[in-house]
Amino acid sequence: MKTLKLKDERMTLSPINYRRFKHKFIEVKISKDNKSITFIKYITQTRFYIPKSLRSEIDFKRGNTINFEFREIENRIRDKQIIKNNRFNLLGLIPEKTRSGYPILVMENEDKWRCWYLNYGGSKEITISKKLPLEFSKLLGYYQSEGRKNKVEKRRGREFTFTNTSLKIIGDFTKLLSSLIDINILNICIYPNKNLTEEEIETLKENLVNLGLNKDKFKVYKPLQVRKYTIMLRMESTIFSDIIDSILEKTKEHITKEKSKYVKKLRIFFIRGLFNGDGTFVSIKDKYGSNHSWIQFFERDLPYIKEYKKMLEQLSLVGTIRKEKNKNVYTLTIYLNWTGLLNLFELGLLEDKNNHHKRLLETIKNHRWYKSQKYFIDLNSEFNGQDIRRLMPKDICYSWVRKRINEGTVKRIGMGGYQLTNHSLYVKNILEKLEREKLNLKD
Repeated sequence: MKTLKLKDERMTLSPINYRRFKHKFIEVKISKDNKSITFIKYITQTRFYIPKSLRSEIDFKRGNTINFEFREIENRIRDKQIIKNNRFNLLGLIPEKTRSGYPILVMENEDKWRCWYLNYGGSKEITISKKLPLEFSKLLGYYQSEGRKNKVEKRRGREFTFTNTSLKIIGDFTKLLSSLIDINILNICIYPNKNLTEEEIETLKENLVNLGLNKDKFKVYKPLQVRKYTIMLRMESTIFSDIIDSILEKTKEHITKEKSKYVKKLRIFFIRGLFNGDGTFVSIKDKYGSNHSWIQFFERDLPYIKEYKKMLEQLSLVGTIRKEKNKNVYTLTIYLNWTGLLNLFELGLLEDKNNHHKRLLETIKNHRWYKSQKYFIDLNSEFNGQDIRRLMPKDICYSWVRKRINEGTVKRIGMGGYQLTNHSLYVKNILEKLEREKLNLKD
């Protein structure tokens, strides 16, 4: 250690140390009267302040003599891979700098990454997990639809926020977020309807605490014109806001370009979160009894909704974008035929919204193609006339086979033998899964 007498609260690097540590992170250790403090600095100038929050720990005053030492801190090199071993690799997702241009230091801390940066307002840091499950992509879909409103607030920096009216979605979001950070640091803002009683607000708080949120971080605001209540999860953290935005943008870029089976999972999870936030499923019957079904997504930014369109096309769900008249919003609509309905069900994009999921199951079971293809469930991949007669009246069984042959879902094999095609086997598997979910229709 070296000794130095300080005139004020600043330390000055020697020319040699300045050249040695310029544009690098260093750990500074200061000792005085058997007391010591340690802090991190990013060197851009020869002089820097001792943090005000730490001076009292060593009873520092101007004119004191201190002992000090410097140590260079290695900043972890960012990885090029964002997915490793079927999990998110955070070292490939943390940005090199904040959006304001300040370098971000990443240090290893057991199974966590400690992320730190310095600006003119002082140093800030947050600890995040090293790896995340692929399901975290659903949180990114949530955040894309209901968050992403972080702005630079005067004297506060950027905020991370997520707002929703559904306790179920808030619970799903916090569960996923807890795999990345300690959710106890979140502030919880409750905006009630004017008719919500104090007892109902207290019950809501208890439910939120049961989700793992900090009971000391609640704040109830003046009533708003909302259906029942609105909940906002908020954190004043520029560094975390920039990290989550980087994770979101790099993940979207990855899932719109790559084609591996892991990427398909990411894409499905992301669309599920997106649908839960900004999506709807509609199914109607016209006066002739024909089904008309579609899903829709709503977004104010055209570049974003174009990204959704591309992701859905990669899942064989093709739609069109339209700008709503006299509204600053774009609508992506995907019309669904029989194959589209089965695809939507197989992907499970609506499973988190029970009312939409039930409506999808009912739509499939009431579809005219279901009435003719439901018999696939009880047929083996190869069957004969006797197998068909066991499933339906004799006077219609052979006409049923002829129609299936004409539409290409069944083909003849030998004398009196038949075989399901690959497409009909796909339909059979989907309908078997649907039958297993019959209980959902009764709830």
